[in-house]
Amino acid sequence: MFQEKDIENGDLNTIERQASFMKEVKAHIR
Repeated sequence: MFQEKDIENGDLNTIERQASFMKEVKAHIR
């Protein structure tokens, strides 16, 4: 069974990965 906390942590990890990825992309664009 999934717990809400586990789902929230997963979402946060995904957001952090996307944020770091976007930073790399922007750095390459510059």
